[in-house]
Amino acid sequence: YTESNNTWDEAANVVPNFDTAWSPSGYLSTGHDYHNDTASTVTGDVYHKQNSSGKVMRWNAASNSWSQCTPLPSGVSWQVTAALEYFPDRNSLVMLDGDWGVWEQVLVNGDCTVNSWVQRASTVGGGFSPQLTGTGDYNVQSKYSARCHCIVLGGGKSPGVLYRYNSNGTFSNVSSSGAPRAILVPG
Repeated sequence: YTESNNTWDEAANVVPNFDTAWSPSGYLSTGHDYHNDTASTVTGDVYHKQNSSGKVMRWNAASNSWSQCTPLPSGVSWQVTAALEYFPDRNSLVMLDGDWGVWEQVLVNGDCTVNSWVQRASTVGGGFSPQLTGTGDYNVQSKYSARCHCIVLGGGKSPGVLYRYNSNGTFSNVSSSGAPRAILVPG
């Protein structure tokens, strides 16, 4: 998309050829994508997390090509309905998994192969502080807000509590401060 003239161009290599989650009829697809994609507002690069997997990919806008990022830690049964978001204030990718927590990877000039993913909070699975209690385990969401310089994340299945991941790396509950109690995804 080119903002200056409000037009779309078809991009080649739209789906990474190493997303092995779902490939019906022999063509490449991202399958159950949910909120497993985000874009950097700095570089224009797109990041894609394969569903039910720790595999993360980057589409480089300048070269129109895909590459694999440092994967999320192995040994975890990653949720299909994760939420991946770019956090410009921290120049990082933030991934919320309703079962296992919040993970972050700091980018270096858009490069997602330099740093490892670091767990910042736990959710339903617990075992890591802080624990974001009340976050649903399925259909979670996340969205960067320029207004609060934070990512609003959580929701999902009941009770679906919402939290803010602040630019200073702390979390705060927003469900009790006038925000909706939960954001539930229909269906």
